[in-house]
Amino acid sequence: MAAKLNLEIQKMRQMLSSTLPNSSQDVFPIIPSLTEKDSNVTIPDNSFIKKWRSGDKIFESKYPYPINYPPHTPSPTVQPNVETPPTVRRKYQYDVSDSEDMYLSSKREVSRYASDYIELQQIGSGSFGRVFKCRNKLDKLDYAIKKIPIKNKSDLARERTMQEALTLAQSSYLDDNSYIIKYYSAWIERSYLYLIMELCDCSLPEYIERIGKIDESTLKKIFRDLCKGLCKLHAQNIVHLDIKPDNVLFSFNHKFKIADLGLARITTDLCGEIPEGDARYLAPELMKIAGLDAEGVPDLTKADIFSLGCTMLEIMNREPLPNNGPLWHSIRNGDFRINGQYSSQIVGVVKDMMSRDPNNRPSAQEILQRILLSPTQTKLREAQSYIEELEARLAKISETTLPNKRKRSL
Repeated sequence: MAAKLNLEIQKMRQMLSSTLPNSSQDVFPIIPSLTEKDSNVTIPDNSFIKKWRSGDKIFESKYPYPINYPPHTPSPTVQPNVETPPTVRRKYQYDVSDSEDMYLSSKREVSRYASDYIELQQIGSGSFGRVFKCRNKLDKLDYAIKKIPIKNKSDLARERTMQEALTLAQSSYLDDNSYIIKYYSAWIERSYLYLIMELCDCSLPEYIERIGKIDESTLKKIFRDLCKGLCKLHAQNIVHLDIKPDNVLFSFNHKFKIADLGLARITTDLCGEIPEGDARYLAPELMKIAGLDAEGVPDLTKADIFSLGCTMLEIMNREPLPNNGPLWHSIRNGDFRINGQYSSQIVGVVKDMMSRDPNNRPSAQEILQRILLSPTQTKLREAQSYIEELEARLAKISETTLPNKRKRSL
């Protein structure tokens, strides 16, 4: 074995010697270091290199300067009130002296939003603030960034603004939050709250306008995805309180997701007043809970079910719901019609969801088990039913054959 290795090494050396020019010389010749004897330059004894080699600590200010030490220019005195010239300021510095942020410790800070993201376009706006499509400079991915102003707001208003970030963070710990908008990060900067969220394709109204008529299979797809999202929220004691078409987004992986958790609340920690969402989708019992303590508040998950029923009613009728008036009250009394060619199961469930009595409304989980099974779940249920039917037939056959065997034995 050693002989083979030596032979291989010799072959490699021969190959190198025949390939490289000047093979008689080393491939990587070692350059000898230049010493003072080989150099024509005389290094004075008081030079830096000599003092450094001898361990002199003159440069640590422990000894006075030598007589022949080269002169130096004294540093100018510091003028604390003189600002940095604009030409040398950093690109993303800004003055936050009038800011109310408690999180900005120094007078000048670098904008995280401007330094980490490229703002591509505005994709939404409202009373809450604005939403931008932005690209991260590091990972080159696109995100939706919601910019919410919090300056000159009361403590209660700030707490409400922070509620969305807290609820989004809570929902991000779910085992499967595929039907809830994904949350990535949040921070406060220059009197604004920034929320980094998943970027989706479009809103539910834009999706409906894009495809036109909604058939029953598409309606069930929307219905199923939203019920799955509500199941996850309600399982974690989170209520949305503002379910409506504008707060439903269609993702790039073809899922309908619940968004805008600004009014969401954790039911195990209710404090203060219960917020009211859009009046067009508002459950009737939420109009009567002002001033109630936490124990007197009804089941808020059923308020989400009512809002989801209103959302489905608007999709099926292709008509906007009223903000108030007689028709608004008629809908909450169960007096409404449903247009379109939809199955009696869908129509019946929507009517049950919009019952005036919250106790008569099904939960999101019950709706899924009742009519909104996925195709795979439907096949599994059919197979299970078929197995049960076969087992029942087998039991009957065994019952009929057993007496005949007894008679023969007699």
